[in-house]
Amino acid sequence: MYLLPGLKKYCAAFIADLIDEENVFQIFEMSRLFNLPKLEDQCTEFIAANIEQMVLRSEFKNLVVRDASEVVSREDSDSIDIVDNVRYHMTSRVRTYSEIQSVHDQLSLIDQLLESLQLDC
Repeated sequence: MYLLPGLKKYCAAFIADLIDEENVFQIFEMSRLFNLPKLEDQCTEFIAANIEQMVLRSEFKNLVVRDASEVVSREDSDSIDIVDNVRYHMTSRVRTYSEIQSVHDQLSLIDQLLESLQLDC
């Protein structure tokens, strides 16, 4: 019984090395189900690094909608967990001035997705 937390962390570290475009959303869901915040963050970082492909995936759209619906008493402009985390990872990678435009373009992809889903965040 006492070894389970360590086993969960070990398994999560192993699974993190397997993240790809085909399984990132399944691993993300599993990380939330089993309360593995580091693995969830690694999935979010992968999504941010591959945002051009991810915004086209129905799984990402469904995840954004579900996170938005979990905000209690949603106001006109509220924070959506997955969107905030992806934005964080995208902006934290900026090291040079030339990267700013690239990240700006990527952030606009998220804004366009939110607009198409009629969500303000």
